[in-house]
Amino acid sequence: MFGTVVVALVQGLAALVGFSLLGVSNPVLWGVVTVFASLIPFLGAFAVWFPAALIMGVNGYLQGDSSMVFRAFALLAYGALFISTIDNWLKPKLISDSARIHPVLVILGVFGGIAVFGFVGMVVGPLILSLFAVFVEIAKKEGVI
Repeated sequence: MFGTVVVALVQGLAALVGFSLLGVSNPVLWGVVTVFASLIPFLGAFAVWFPAALIMGVNGYLQGDSSMVFRAFALLAYGALFISTIDNWLKPKLISDSARIHPVLVILGVFGGIAVFGFVGMVVGPLILSLFAVFVEIAKKEGVI
């Protein structure tokens, strides 16, 4: 759970910076909304930055403001390449460091857990895999394996 909350905060901060630099109105509000949206699996920060970029692009097109359209495309690129990818590299790193298990096992546990248990599987999946890894280590020490 620690990794999920930290990642949500980092994504919200990254979104706040992008929103501020690219001229989205009320960037602090939308940064906070991004934090909460980042807690939702599969949807996450995309649910905030994508509509913001879409609305900015449509408004720029309708007003004939090419700079606003450019900023909308910049927000799309920033959101897709940075904001949404934070989750992919930071969460496994945080979880594996705190649990002392390999990041690939964490990723496998998160995706497998979500597939089997739904939203709760984001926590339960890595927990089950880390318990299995501990049991294997104990079995090795005891000479069972």
